Amino acid sequence: MTRLNKYGFIFIVLSVFGVMLILNFLTPFLADDHNLLRHSNNLGVLKAGYSHYFNTNGRAVLTSLAFFFLPMPKAVFNICNSLMFTWLTLLIYFYANPAACDNKRYNLPLYLFILFLIGTQSHLFGQTFLWISGSINYLWGIGIILSFVFIYYWNLVLGRSFFKRPLPANVLFHFMFLGGFIAGACNENTSGGGIILIIAMLAYGAKCGNNPRSWHFSGLLGAFTGFLFLVMSPGGAKRAQIFKTDADPFLQLFDRIVNCTLFLRDVVPLLVLIFVVLFIVQAVMNKNRSSNYLAAMLFLAAIATAYALILSPFQAGRAMFGPTILLMTSCAYVFGCVKMDSDWGKILTLTLTALLGVQFFGLTIQGGVEIAKLHINYQKRVSYIVCQREAGAKDLMVTPFPLPKTKYSATFGISDVGGEGFWVNDAYGAYFGLNSITAVDRKKWDAEYKNINPQCGVPY
Repeated sequence: MTRLNKYGFIFIVLSVFGVMLILNFLTPFLADDHNLLRHSNNLGVLKAGYSHYFNTNGRAVLTSLAFFFLPMPKAVFNICNSLMFTWLTLLIYFYANPAACDNKRYNLPLYLFILFLIGTQSHLFGQTFLWISGSINYLWGIGIILSFVFIYYWNLVLGRSFFKRPLPANVLFHFMFLGGFIAGACNENTSGGGIILIIAMLAYGAKCGNNPRSWHFSGLLGAFTGFLFLVMSPGGAKRAQIFKTDADPFLQLFDRIVNCTLFLRDVVPLLVLIFVVLFIVQAVMNKNRSSNYLAAMLFLAAIATAYALILSPFQAGRAMFGPTILLMTSCAYVFGCVKMDSDWGKILTLTLTALLGVQFFGLTIQGGVEIAKLHINYQKRVSYIVCQREAGAKDLMVTPFPLPKTKYSATFGISDVGGEGFWVNDAYGAYFGLNSITAVDRKKWDAEYKNINPQCGVPY
């Protein structure tokens, strides 16, 4: 049984990578990708990152990664992004599995539970896991943050060391400061959640006798420094001015609190319910205060990360990605703490996993079909654009893609090209060697543009 569990676990992990690789290949450049690519080509990676920091927002670390990947063949990003997604699933598993009471190395039900949670409960899956600009800012951001925090979890909470021979203290000190800076500079609210987790783990370690060392505090200092670098950016200040209003500050704050609460109500109620049920079950079974503390720590960090958005004038749906992943991590943790040798524990966890699995396959099959349709429509549009360019067109009119019905397509909630004056049109046109590409509705296109070089067919 142990061997079957092991090979089943490895097969599922490899399958996750393979499926994500296919989905990444099916997802084209969209929206911000074209604009960032133009900046990267014109300025280079470092100058483009510098310009972004001073003119757009403080996410210079992550945006520089996008500037790095975009000029390359997309296959490079597809492979790296699939690896990052697979790593995130394993990272959440590593947080949960050492806490499991049976402490099995290959806990297949736990990994499936995590996979089904990500597949069904992630907000805007296509935008945050497949779209280059989105996945760099959100998937890669949470991956970097949780990876750094895991160093504290492994060492202070679990009392384990990464190395058989300790590294020199000065090397660890500088390494942790740099790692902390990168993690702190990733994302406005999720990096803040990471800092909360680090502080909680420092307190836990001190309470349990795993006294923090200088390099632990160096990492925390680095995270604070990176976070300040992020939130105090000149670009962020300029962006905040766009959303500035003359409304009463207290009313604005109240409105943001209400918006965050409504979003949590609409997007994560199932995650909260799963956490509460599993938390109660494992608390009754284990009588372990340490497990209760760590579970509550992960859950409260997720909620705090969500409500940190009240400090921002702009609450986009994608900004809740980090809190959602932290909630999933807390759910996975308490799932791992439920005793599998108990009949009730086994029935509860396997039933929950099975129900999520049914939902997972139903939703993802439909989502996969929509991603494939996007790929087909994009290829048809590319053929149309190339034909029109060869016929001498400089400014081109196309029709927008059909709106997807599920969150799995990267075009769910964003426009790859817009109407006249839309900010990405010129960059989209430049990508294909034109002045600009503009979207018009199909009825207008049929009436005014269909007979211009009719041999080129239709945009999709």
